[in-house]
Amino acid sequence: MPCGNPPAVRDATMSVKRRVYDALHGADAAAVLYGNLVKRVFSSHLSLGDVVVEGGAFHGGHTLAMLRHVAPLGHVIAFEPSEHATKTLLARAERDDLTYAIDVRQVALADYNGEAEFHRVNEAPGRSGLAWSSAIAERAGDFTVSRSLVPVMRLDDALAGVPRIRMVTLDLEGGELVALRGAGRILSEARPLLLFRNSRARAAELYGYTPEEFCGFFGSAGYELYNILGFRFEARDWTTGRQPNWYLGVPSDDQVSKGTLHGMIDDVVNQHGLSAIFD
Repeated sequence: MPCGNPPAVRDATMSVKRRVYDALHGADAAAVLYGNLVKRVFSSHLSLGDVVVEGGAFHGGHTLAMLRHVAPLGHVIAFEPSEHATKTLLARAERDDLTYAIDVRQVALADYNGEAEFHRVNEAPGRSGLAWSSAIAERAGDFTVSRSLVPVMRLDDALAGVPRIRMVTLDLEGGELVALRGAGRILSEARPLLLFRNSRARAAELYGYTPEEFCGFFGSAGYELYNILGFRFEARDWTTGRQPNWYLGVPSDDQVSKGTLHGMIDDVVNQHGLSAIFD
């Protein structure tokens, strides 16, 4: 099942995808490449005056990068439930004279309004989130967790009345689909570009959904889903190893974004001297 409508841009067989993922897995520059691809999405798709929504802002690495493209006329609405993280984020924004263009809300995102237990991973705060399972290998080991109640909101309610949302970025330690389920009105009316991180099987286990439900959500919302390398993401890709965990959700009617997707990606890949991976 494709995650959205039939692909309008680069397609590839599973063997080609695996070859590309394996080649990058062995490259020392792969992590830097993925990070630069995310930054290129910001520079290519954000403009002065845009409104961006960010879930899981943490210390603001991406927040500040996006602010530099949309300020002074635009702004970023950043959601981050951790008090410590929001203080760090605001301090960084103040250092760069960007506090006027950021709206930081100490709220977690989900598909309901209320309160929920937030799990702070003491040894790795960046892995904190609404769901936790020590049975999962990445979450096991010597990690300890502190729990606290935090307010939870649906994006549709938190952003009622906010016009012209250009992009929604999410890094919620597995809770991305749940947050997007609470943004149905925004997705249907504003049609923002989506940029999010998702760990697939681990996220699905934590939040209780299937690959088919994941893909079906984007298809029903009229979005086409690609990973950060520009390959169309489908349910059959779910267990393919070594692929990047960053995804782009593009409205199926956004011909400009779809038409420029691969040129943008190829340019960054070429700058890293890795253009041969797609041959």
